[in-house]
Amino acid sequence: MWWVKSSLGGAVDKRYSLYEHKIIHPGDRPVRDIARRAYTESEEGIVNRIHAVIPGAVRENWIAALIQRREDGRTNLEWLQLPPRRRSKISLRGQLEKLDYLKGLRIQDYELAGLPIEKQKRYAHRIRSQRPARYRKLQEPRLTLDTVCFLKITMMQLNDTVIELAGRLILDTVGSAKRRATTFTAERAHSYKDIVTEIKNVAADPLLSDQAARARIVELCNQPTVASFPTQAATVRHLLSEPGTAIRSLLAELTRLDLQATTDEYTLTAVKVLKEIYANKETSLPKQGKFPCPKSWRNIVDGGDRAKALRGLEAATLLSLRKKLKHGTVWVAHSENYRDRNRLLISPERWAAERSRHYARLQLPMNGQIYLTGLCRALEQKLETVAEHVRSGQLTIVDGMFHLPQLTAEVLPKEVSTRRDEFYRAIGTTQLPDVMLELDSLTHFTTTILGRAPNSESEILSVYGALLAHGTALDAAGIAAMMPQVTAEQVLAAMHYVEEDGALRAANQTVVAFQRRFPITKAWGDGTLASADLTNLDVSKHLWNARRDPRRHRPAIGTYTHLGDFWSLFNDMPLLLNERQAGAAIEGAIRQKEVSVATLCVDTHGYSEFGMAIGKLSSLDVCPRLKRVQERKLFVPSKGVAIPDGLKDIIDFDISLRSIIKEWDSLVRITASIDTGETSAVVALAHYGSVATGDPVHTAGVHLGRLVRSLFLCDYLTNAVFRRTIHRILAHGESVHTLQRAIHDGTPSKPRGRRPEELIAISGALTLLTNLCLTWNTMNMQRVLNDWRTANPQLTTDDWLKHITPGHSANINTRGIFSFPVEQYRERLFPKRAVITMTG
Repeated sequence: MWWVKSSLGGAVDKRYSLYEHKIIHPGDRPVRDIARRAYTESEEGIVNRIHAVIPGAVRENWIAALIQRREDGRTNLEWLQLPPRRRSKISLRGQLEKLDYLKGLRIQDYELAGLPIEKQKRYAHRIRSQRPARYRKLQEPRLTLDTVCFLKITMMQLNDTVIELAGRLILDTVGSAKRRATTFTAERAHSYKDIVTEIKNVAADPLLSDQAARARIVELCNQPTVASFPTQAATVRHLLSEPGTAIRSLLAELTRLDLQATTDEYTLTAVKVLKEIYANKETSLPKQGKFPCPKSWRNIVDGGDRAKALRGLEAATLLSLRKKLKHGTVWVAHSENYRDRNRLLISPERWAAERSRHYARLQLPMNGQIYLTGLCRALEQKLETVAEHVRSGQLTIVDGMFHLPQLTAEVLPKEVSTRRDEFYRAIGTTQLPDVMLELDSLTHFTTTILGRAPNSESEILSVYGALLAHGTALDAAGIAAMMPQVTAEQVLAAMHYVEEDGALRAANQTVVAFQRRFPITKAWGDGTLASADLTNLDVSKHLWNARRDPRRHRPAIGTYTHLGDFWSLFNDMPLLLNERQAGAAIEGAIRQKEVSVATLCVDTHGYSEFGMAIGKLSSLDVCPRLKRVQERKLFVPSKGVAIPDGLKDIIDFDISLRSIIKEWDSLVRITASIDTGETSAVVALAHYGSVATGDPVHTAGVHLGRLVRSLFLCDYLTNAVFRRTIHRILAHGESVHTLQRAIHDGTPSKPRGRRPEELIAISGALTLLTNLCLTWNTMNMQRVLNDWRTANPQLTTDDWLKHITPGHSANINTRGIFSFPVEQYRERLFPKRAVITMTG
């Protein structure tokens, strides 16, 4: 029954499919009955699988353990639901205590093979949003299903949280050492300056004899000074090996995880050596033996000061462990994002059996040589085009750098300057509550969020309050003060409800689909072009995963959004600051199904060479606006590509086609794993990013990405229209960021975003509110345009329309005391009976 959704609320919408396929509609109630039966049968199958794997006594023990009360009065269920409070070692130990508790219940001993993690998370979330009193009232089979999935997902997320929290503490320690290294270098320079000044004074003193002056100079040169190191990195390594750092305690906490690795991984060998030293209560490293560490740490580990050598080995092991966990060569079995790389991708057995099907779906040849031959031929043609521009003077090369002529201002149609203001005046001003109510009455996004039609006015208002609470900097009490029609308790309950996995994304898709119905959007774009960028949102300084905004120096998190050329945000995801954004850019473009994106424009943060390779293999052209583009080189294979005269200074023969061909199958396997949802592009590119330097697959991906980047740069340098298009769509994204910051204005009074569900809700709610504003402007711009065309039939050209956009935000008030006039939209918000009108 392909037309039945597991969600009962989607069954009504599928009547369109029945009509299109000429299937007699059996009526609303039979369709819902079929959906309920299918959903029940699916859950029963999962429960039967759980019963076959986990003994009944074990399941009963887990249920009893969750409702058992602790010394502080909380149940274990409430305790496990608590996220880390701050970024501190105390919080880290608290998460490890929970992990040890779950290990004591032997959660890790029972694998739910074949049950997707996303489905487990959906069942686990049903417990997260409930109080212990309601948990006690659950009946079978839901009690077993939700409990088992909650415990499994909680263990995975705890492992992830420990690794990420420890990683932030490690970076804080290294950052502190770097700041001290800067002071250290300044002190050394100052001490040398003082010595030089004294030597000059001695040399200039006429009363000193030559013998006395020489003795004084020797004495000055032998004075103890601040230690000297050849590089800043060497200074940092020295400071990390000094007493008093947090290295030892962090390493002790991180090694409490069930770390696993390949047999030749030296990092875990070092961990084993250190554990033996701790067990023997030794305070220094033995003189005999060669201890595993990176080459850069060898002079400290092998040095004469054996106490410092031990601290150096600890620091080297801790930094290497963080890097290896991100790379995936060291992993934790019961983790979501830090599992074995083979478990993140399509398994080797499945890949061997299904690889031909994946190649066909991705439209890639089985032989990498065929694919590379086509790219090399295209590169030859584009290099010749670049050479023609150099010869004609349109592009100059001086000292190995490009010199691009500045883009001239685009000549706008005469109507733009006058009609833009007329448009906005005709649209008028409004309040955000009116925008939400009007568009909800047309799109029923509240129904999409709830999974059913709202039952009352208070229910629909509480959903609005939850959207405003997540999408702005206010808490439930602040929203209740701003919306007198609801209470803080109603808003808080709805906030938990909208955290339901996929609810806000489905609502956003509903609004985007509605906006694209208006013909005016065709003047802006067809959806094949998009931009992606990160918006920083101020958060509480007590949020453990907050990071400092490098520009404004405030704690913040990010929401990474994709803007279509038709002016709507079709995808969003929360993203931590100071993380590479290439994975998020690719993930958002290929995971959504609303539009068919062919070209994705990003800035330098959304670019990486490995990311460009994965994007190309996924039929996605990633077009970055690179910093210092004039300094970039054109990477070319050393053989097989003819280089035109005049381009020698900008060519870098640093592409190995052999390495790409050798790892071709591995690259396609990664791409197929992303395409099928086996893993996300964010996780895949984190594992194969800069932390994977030296890995053959990483090397092959980087070389393929360089080849793709050279193709892109040739177009960027020679095609002014292409260059202008990239700049324009990225500027559109910045204007939408302005609207987002107008909605999310200020810093939350309480830490919100400690749990992944809260971060997803914050990002999704802000995106939905932004799309509502953009869609309301689009709808009214279409209305005004229709009125103009009715009054002026000669108005036929639409060239000026693409320069007038719905990104205008000054006409929508997003602050103040909100009054929702529900009575004006009651008939459309609460229809007595759903009526579907079909034509054709």
